Amino acid sequence: MSDPNERSHLIPETGNASGSYSSLSVSHMADKKPQNRLNFLRAKSLQAKSSHSTPEFWKYTKQTHDNKTGERVWYDSYTTINWLEDSQKEQTRLRNLSTKPRIFRFIDTLEDWSLTIIIGVICGIVAGFISESTEVLSELKTGYCRKNWWLQQYSCKEDWVTWPAYFNNQNMEFVMFCLIGMFLSFLASQLVLKNPTVVPNIIGSNNNPDSANFIAPNSIPTVADNNSVRIAYYGAGSGIPEVKTILSGFVIHGYLGFKILVVKSVGLILAVASGIMVGKEGPMVHIASCIGNISTRIYPKFANNESRKRQVISASAAAGVSVAFGAPIGGVLFSLEEVSYYFSNSTLLYSFLCALVAAVVLRAFNPFGTGKIVMFQVFYDNNYKWFEMPFFLLIGIFGGLWGSLYIKLNSKINVLRRKYFKSSTLLPTIEVLIITFFSLAISFPNLATRMPLPSMVGKLFQSCDPDHTKEDSMFCVGGKRTYEQVFTNLAYALFIRGFLTIISFGLKVPSGLVLPSMSIGAIFGRIVGTFVQYAVEKFDWRFFSDCARVKGSCITPGLYALVGAGAALTGATRTTISVAVILFELTESLTYTLPVMIAIVIAKWVADVFDRSSIYDKVMDLNGYPLLDVKTNFIFNKLCSGDIVSADSPAISVDQINTVASVTKLVQSIRKEGHFDSGIAIVNHSMTLVGSISCEELYSAINRLDEWPTDSEVKFTSSPKELSKSKYSSSSSKRNFTSTSINSVNGFLSKVNDLSYLVNSAPLSIRKDSPMELTYQIFTRLGVSYVFVEDNGKFYGMISKKNFIAYLDSLDSS
Repeated sequence: MSDPNERSHLIPETGNASGSYSSLSVSHMADKKPQNRLNFLRAKSLQAKSSHSTPEFWKYTKQTHDNKTGERVWYDSYTTINWLEDSQKEQTRLRNLSTKPRIFRFIDTLEDWSLTIIIGVICGIVAGFISESTEVLSELKTGYCRKNWWLQQYSCKEDWVTWPAYFNNQNMEFVMFCLIGMFLSFLASQLVLKNPTVVPNIIGSNNNPDSANFIAPNSIPTVADNNSVRIAYYGAGSGIPEVKTILSGFVIHGYLGFKILVVKSVGLILAVASGIMVGKEGPMVHIASCIGNISTRIYPKFANNESRKRQVISASAAAGVSVAFGAPIGGVLFSLEEVSYYFSNSTLLYSFLCALVAAVVLRAFNPFGTGKIVMFQVFYDNNYKWFEMPFFLLIGIFGGLWGSLYIKLNSKINVLRRKYFKSSTLLPTIEVLIITFFSLAISFPNLATRMPLPSMVGKLFQSCDPDHTKEDSMFCVGGKRTYEQVFTNLAYALFIRGFLTIISFGLKVPSGLVLPSMSIGAIFGRIVGTFVQYAVEKFDWRFFSDCARVKGSCITPGLYALVGAGAALTGATRTTISVAVILFELTESLTYTLPVMIAIVIAKWVADVFDRSSIYDKVMDLNGYPLLDVKTNFIFNKLCSGDIVSADSPAISVDQINTVASVTKLVQSIRKEGHFDSGIAIVNHSMTLVGSISCEELYSAINRLDEWPTDSEVKFTSSPKELSKSKYSSSSSKRNFTSTSINSVNGFLSKVNDLSYLVNSAPLSIRKDSPMELTYQIFTRLGVSYVFVEDNGKFYGMISKKNFIAYLDSLDSS
């Protein structure tokens, strides 16, 4: 018998059709008998049928479906991919390619760049269509073009008709402004709510059975069972948290599909045009990622390899930011800093080309009618003065405080939405209509809040007339507009826009937070800049002596708005470098590098004092997405890797008779616990780790035995001794290929129930006393889904990626 102090492992009890489990015991191997004659004939008939339909069953090639071999091609939803395994698959493909003529290698390289160009072109076209359509529908709230309703006001000119003139009633301006906005937001919400996705429910999956830190699928999700599934609305929200989770190696089927692409694109046009406080920059990243994911179907080497597919999606995300801001370099850095998990040199080049092509196509599309791709391009004549630095510091502090407040309040509101709107589509619709009406009604009296969000931010960035003789902007002092009036307008806009930004993110419509956050910072920055301008003109302080040598206005309030936009965005998203570069591309000047960088760094520091999580991190926590954080320096409270090993690590003994029933019960138990993306240890009678098998592949292989008798034997190696020796051999081959079809004493062995070809004869393992830092590096650097732990050469347990993420979450919360 085994040592009574030895850890208990989840191993199917031999010959028990009911699927009960017990700890491994050597005595189980002594009394087993061969299968009866009836089962043998039944299995032989099924084997012959299988051999007839799959004559080349034992040839290890990439299959489009796993119903023939059981080998994994597609990952299940809500599982983590194995980066190391996908890398090995890519290496196998490249080795085969190297044996072919050079022309094939040239075509292979051409596929990489051509796919990147295709994605960039499509992203540019889609972004141009979204931008132009948004402008048209947004202006529809104030009037329409008589000769062609699709034309914008600048193109329609004298044929533009306002609603008060059309109805000959001045009150209809407010009525139509609200009604059309509510109608557009209603269409956006219905487009999202009428296209739900059924996904596995959230259940606990952690070392502690009582905890529930992340999503895990149930065994058999069905629509009828409310406990096994939940409804997700992938068309709502920003999309950046989910794209970030997917790029980290998590699988969310359908989130980057064609249906969501259409829903998100059309819904984004309607939502932004309605006038609620949402931006299109975050959803553009989601839309571009959908385009990239769909485009990978052109070439099988991307479609069949999740690791390579994520390279393409990273490049697509860069193109999304590029067309949203007209900032291709900033898009590449945003994908690197905020979205992507693994960013190699090749991914950097793909992202650069994709963002470049998308920007060129958008420039040709000319959606803004200005010949520019930048949403709000500005030029400043004055350089900043050193006495302005304290004010830039003040703006940075505000950005950090605003970001922390925004994240805290919005997270609480979203928690309430999830609690009370969980099983209803009527309540989210009513919420959208109420918030839309409230937003439009409270914004209408003030021209600063009535105008569309991009127009407002653009005007906040603009310079004023140095002599105060023009009234071209409500944010400038000039003519009859005094400083008091400008301060009042800005203060009202800051309060209204800030409140609407907090309550709008999380509605069941496509919504981004980038531009709303930038608008809050821009308003505050403009307030500070206007105050400094007022102080310089009214007070003769030595502090302002640098302005004495400047002719005209010494202060540029638009520069303060630009600095404030970057600080507020950093406070909410915790991004730094990419935000700075985007702002530099907006101004086409590096003159203001120092003020922007100072404000961004200060905002980052201040926000981190309250909470190091960004708004995207909070959304991922709320949705239960397991993201392995590679940016945080963790202080581990457990020294050895063996301390976090799961108490019931699954294992299969090659020295026992494993039946269809017992193996099926084992796989179903693993699926129920949410570890379907983990592996199962293959051990011998002495608990020596001799191999491993993927739970997904085992489940697929077992499904092919559904017609077999439940007590039919399932073999994982025809020669356990050889498999045990192969563990210590120098071979790096993943699969253990043994072609055997015999009638052995252990039962009938065929090409169907012999699963030795699925066994990894060299599984990744570490010692029980290995430091936690090693485990962390293995999961972050190698990207594996699980790692086995051994104690003095004996199998001790397994650490899955999900369990390790749950452990890191516990460190973060404590």
